[in-house]
Amino acid sequence: MDGRTGLDEPLFSEAPPGTLLAPGSPPRRTRDVGWLVALIFYWVGMVFVARTAISEGNIGRLTAGMDYTNNLCGPNSDSEELRKRPYVYYSCLQYGSVHPTICVAECPRISGHYVKWYNNTLIDCRLNGRVIPATTYPTT
Repeated sequence: MDGRTGLDEPLFSEAPPGTLLAPGSPPRRTRDVGWLVALIFYWVGMVFVARTAISEGNIGRLTAGMDYTNNLCGPNSDSEELRKRPYVYYSCLQYGSVHPTICVAECPRISGHYVKWYNNTLIDCRLNGRVIPATTYPTT
């Protein structure tokens, strides 16, 4: 024995300047190839979904309101009458129901007026088995 104890040796061997590995350490390798392949498949799938959504979808359904029959309100509508009505009004909201909805030209500012369908018939709200005519409530 040369008189040296294990306490005199450094814990980590120092690497020469400019290298990342210490001398004598095993070479590093990539271990996440499987996850990289899974990520590539995921992105290919997302590109497919996006392409399908753009070619077959309607972006107006995300940006415009819809009435009770899923017709778009406002300029993206197929109906000339609904193009003039860009806002959605929840006619029975004051009774706790979000249905039916209608497209309106402007939001109501006063309360107490009857809400009508596009053919000028009254809208009815159903509440606990009763039928109540829908009236306006101030929204602005």
